[in-house]
Parts: sequence; structure tokens; C-alpha cells
Amino acid sequence: MAQNDKDYAIIVGIQSYPDFDTDGALEGPENDALAFRDWVISPTGGNVPDDKEHVTLIISADYKPPAATPDDARPMIMDVQGAFERLQNKAEENANNDQGLQVGRRLYIYMAGHGFAPREDQTALLMANAKRNRTGAVYHILGQYTADWFFKAKYFEEVILLMDCCRELYPVMGLNMSFNPSLAPGAVDKVKRFYGYATKWSRLSREKNIDGVRRGIFTATLMKALEGGAVDPDTGELTAQSLSDYLYTNMESLLDEAEKKRNDIQKEPEIDYYPKKGKGFVLMTVTPPTFRVTIRVPPAAVGKTAQILDGINLAPVETANAVTDPWVVDLKRGKYLALVLDAGLKKVIEVGGTGDVNESL
Repeated sequence: MAQNDKDYAIIVGIQSYPDFDTDGALEGPENDALAFRDWVISPTGGNVPDDKEHVTLIISADYKPPAATPDDARPMIMDVQGAFERLQNKAEENANNDQGLQVGRRLYIYMAGHGFAPREDQTALLMANAKRNRTGAVYHILGQYTADWFFKAKYFEEVILLMDCCRELYPVMGLNMSFNPSLAPGAVDKVKRFYGYATKWSRLSREKNIDGVRRGIFTATLMKALEGGAVDPDTGELTAQSLSDYLYTNMESLLDEAEKKRNDIQKEPEIDYYPKKGKGFVLMTVTPPTFRVTIRVPPAAVGKTAQILDGINLAPVETANAVTDPWVVDLKRGKYLALVLDAGLKKVIEVGGTGDVNESL
């Protein structure tokens, strides 16, 4: 499969904040940034070339030893802003060579760490040298403003912005708007975009241990979606609509019952994409994945004929002439009806795309 050498990614995971760590350091942003990077360069994922020209990864571990005070902590604005400026330089170089300003097909922007939202329409990722006081909060990158600038400038055909950080209201003076406004003809109507935030405006994001690894709840759900959970089981398409639907539906599934009852833990992300019509746009097309389904069968049904029917048209998708206990099958995402007619058994089974399924007839 040819690589998507017209695609680029800037991935940031900051978890070392000297002025914030006294209340408990973040542990998830680097894991999340690395997981997203791995998907971006995977042949079954973003399939972006694994080189410094196409993929920029900026994480706290790049800066050793960790700074003792915020004044020396990195990454700073210049470290992250430099990655975006390199794309701007590439656009200007293309224009000087009479190739137009367009840099490529798709730009991925991923940011994880401490964040805030000075306005409902802006979300900022704090840099490592940020401080608790309002003056210190000026050390940030505005994710949405930056993504908006690239789509309005039409340097890319598609812009994907994903931010796993808090969006609590924290008004500050002197927002870091590093690029001058630029609008290419037709950009607003032609450039596709998908913006995903871990939480709604004014709310906090969360991280927790998931399968033994500290992860942001939003990114852990996102990765399951990108790795097949949100793929259409018939067409193999991952669309803006299917990704959005999956995130809204499944983020809560990573919370335990106590967490679901807490008002301070966000249950849903906030998603915006364009175009709005139909499925939005196709992010990728892959072979539809299957998920392992283990069905416990009662003794009275063992050895009898069992079937699994498609939940929409009731067409047979799996048949066992002499079913065993357990009955293990691989199914695409969707709803099914499991039957052992001679034993009077039937059960609706839903394969949601979040992982393996265990059921009992």
C-alpha cells in the first residue's frame, strides 16, 4: 500500500509541569501521544511516512533532565510553534517554485496535557513552563485557532484536530495567536475538518488506568475507534460521522459505575466537523475488522444446531451443526441474534467495536 506522503502530523504530549505537579503529575499525555503517533504511521492506520518531515512528535521525555522550575521547563511555545512554522515555510517555498501554497492533503494536530478554554470557541494547551497565576497562563498554544488558520489558508485539503485536555474557563490577557489571519479563496467551503475535544467547554478532562496503562479517557476511546471500532462493517469506511458517533457513544464505557455518577467527570466529548451532510467525509477505508465473541452455551444446547443471524435482515452469518461450550466466533460490528431453536434459546448480541464480547445463551 502506497504511503500517504501528502499527509503531515504534529503530535504533542506534555505531562511535566513543574508549577502544577505538586498536586499530582499527569501520567497519560505521553502514552496517549505515542499511541496516536503509532496509529498515524501504521500501514493500517494513517499510513503517514515515519520521518521527521511528515511527523513531528513533541513529548516531555524529549527534554532531560526534567526542569526543577517552570522557567526552564520545556516544551515551550517556541518548540511547538516551530513545528507549525515549518509547514508555513514549506507553503511559501512551494509558492516560490510556482507550485501554489498547498502543502499537502491532510494535517493531523494532536495535543494532550493541561489545558483551558479562555472562550467557548478556543481551547488552549498549556506549555510546560506555564504557571498557576493568570500571567503564567499566557504560555500556551491555541489548538483551534491554529487548526482554523491552516484550513482557512487552504494549505491542506483536510485538517484533523484532537485535544485531550481540560477546557475549564480561565480568562487571560494576551492570548497567544501566533499566525496572522489568512483566508484563501473558497477555503471555508472546500476544506474538510474534524475537531474533537475530550470534554465540553468549561469542563475537566480525565485520565485513568486502562488495561494497566495510564491513559486519557478521550484518547483511549479515540484509539479504539481509529483501530476499527468506528469503521463501517459493510464498506470499511471510517467517516467523520462514524468517528463522532463512536466517541459520543463509547467514552462513558471506560468509566466504572462510581465514575459515571460523578458530575465532575465528563461523559461525552465535543465534536465538530465539516461538511455536515451525510457522513461528512471519509478519513480512511480499511478491511472491516472483526471482534472475538465468546458465547457460553448451557448443557442442554451442546451438540445441537446453533445459528447467528444478522440483526437487520436476519440472514445467517454463522452456523454450528453441533455447538460447543463455549462457542467462539469472530463477528463484525453490529447487532446479531443467536439461536439454538431445539433448546428454545435466543439472545440479541451487540458487537459495539470496543473489544471482545462475552455473552451467555
